[in-house]
Amino acid sequence: MPHPHEAPDDDVSLRRQVFEVLSPAVRDALRRHLTAVAAARLEFDPRFPETAARWEAWWEGRADRPLLVAHCRRNPGRDPGKAFALLDDPEAYLAYRRRQVLDTRYVADGVPFLRVDMGPNALATFLGVPWRIDDATVTTWHQHSLEAEDRCWDDDGPVMLDPGNPWLRQFLETTRRVARDAAGRYLVVLPDLSCGADLLVAMRSPAMLCLDLHEHRAAVRRAALRTVAAWAEVYRMTAETIVSEGAGYMLWHNIWSAQPYDIPACDFSNLIGPDDFEEVCLPAIELQAAAMPRTCYHLDGPECARHLDALLAVDAIEAVQYTPGAGTPSALSAIDILHRIQEAGKSLLVFPPPDEVVELARMLDPRRLAMWVQSPGAPQTAARLARHIAG
Repeated sequence: MPHPHEAPDDDVSLRRQVFEVLSPAVRDALRRHLTAVAAARLEFDPRFPETAARWEAWWEGRADRPLLVAHCRRNPGRDPGKAFALLDDPEAYLAYRRRQVLDTRYVADGVPFLRVDMGPNALATFLGVPWRIDDATVTTWHQHSLEAEDRCWDDDGPVMLDPGNPWLRQFLETTRRVARDAAGRYLVVLPDLSCGADLLVAMRSPAMLCLDLHEHRAAVRRAALRTVAAWAEVYRMTAETIVSEGAGYMLWHNIWSAQPYDIPACDFSNLIGPDDFEEVCLPAIELQAAAMPRTCYHLDGPECARHLDALLAVDAIEAVQYTPGAGTPSALSAIDILHRIQEAGKSLLVFPPPDEVVELARMLDPRRLAMWVQSPGAPQTAARLARHIAG
């Protein structure tokens, strides 16, 4: 078996395919547009150029203070949903979600945005995996449609993108309408695309994919790599749709970048050991990261953190976003992990509870620290946190 960092011939072909889609010319055109967006005030955020400059400093490890995202709804009981049912009606979708943007207070380093949300693992939907909307949990779920197959990864069909997929076409149409409205006013957020092993999980189920790792290991590794080509196609189509209407964009964790970036992830890694992760899952992560000028890896909890050393060794990962984990909301409890990320020269985004913000700002390197308080409470609480951090 090849060493995980030595690319077999097939890997070289897949890498070439990804870099043909996200070519230097494509990346440079996106960079020029995003740089121009960062230089102009937004109607909904006149301070945006200053905020954008602070995020650039964070990426480069030279911020003069920690960055803070803590936006909250002024009227939390009004229009709380994500309007999945309106995705096929761009005008109605825009009207509904735009009210939410206007009803949100963005303090400190948060930026007004509208996310054309398809739920987690949107790329699976675009690849034809059946899905359903769950209004009760305000999310979506995919049906593990490959679970009954014995050797489902022998065929590339499940991970091949059809540009005519009706959900993809509808998503791009709605995104275009939103971007037209957003230009000069607010930013558009790309969906949670996901690729690699997490995309395979959406098709197969965690338990069956664990079994596949041992019975069809090489096929799973190749399928994970093949998903990166589909991700690259959808990323380019989405980004170019947005910028063609004059708007800027960012990703779901609300970090601005004047260069194209993405958020590789492997939540599936919480179920597997280092050998499985490095040999089967990491090659897809490395390819996705290499295709972007910037990358912020999504590290979902302490179980995934067992693979941190392997991830920190990937030069193309410039930043890490750490989620403390379900049932363990404290970020301070993971202070050793957070120190390791910064000591490796990576910028850090962490999701802490409100009462840990000041202590984290004291204990960590402010030049590479950003915090997103996802539930700051009342607008007054968010404003108080902002004063502690931003003055």
